[in-house]
Amino acid sequence: FELLIDGPQFFPRMLAAIDQAQVHVDLELYLVEAGDCAEAIVQALEQAARREVRVRCLFDGYGSLAFTPGLRRRLTDAGVELRFYNRLSWRRGLNNLYRDHRKLLLVDHQLAVVGGTGVTDEFWQPGQNTCDWHEVMVAIQGPLVQDWQMLFDRQWRANISRKAWKPATHFGLPRLPRVPDEGEGMGRVAYADAHQHRDILQSLVR
Repeated sequence: FELLIDGPQFFPRMLAAIDQAQVHVDLELYLVEAGDCAEAIVQALEQAARREVRVRCLFDGYGSLAFTPGLRRRLTDAGVELRFYNRLSWRRGLNNLYRDHRKLLLVDHQLAVVGGTGVTDEFWQPGQNTCDWHEVMVAIQGPLVQDWQMLFDRQWRANISRKAWKPATHFGLPRLPRVPDEGEGMGRVAYADAHQHRDILQSLVR
């Protein structure tokens, strides 16, 4: 585990990981807005897709409203698979309130970067060493990366196979991870899924 504090530290690391990807890049975000930060991310994703890395982006349908049609087209034209979680629709009524707040980057089954960032200029502008918004991300290597991959894959499939906010059946993460082959420390992935899954709450009260 490595704690990355503020955009000027974690965005260059995330971009470098995308640039070095050989097999796949998965990116799940809530807040995505056009700007210098988004431009840097889009360029890296375009380049990865064009060198035949599989790139999948899952953006929240509400949080990405300011991610312009032009940027969306650039991704899909480059070969990026782009989906949106729970697009706004008057037919959904209160179900529009279900949103995907996960912020997650996965690269080559080797690296997970997770935390609270959005892809907006408030979090980072390329070339600047300061930012308007304080945020942290955690870079993870080892067995827990596969747990994050399971969560992404589940959400990715949910957007085409069922209503995304409905609980998945026969799904769960290991309650305790196996001891890592190398490195120090133990960790586990805890997640929340509205009222259907309260893993984080259960972990805190144990």
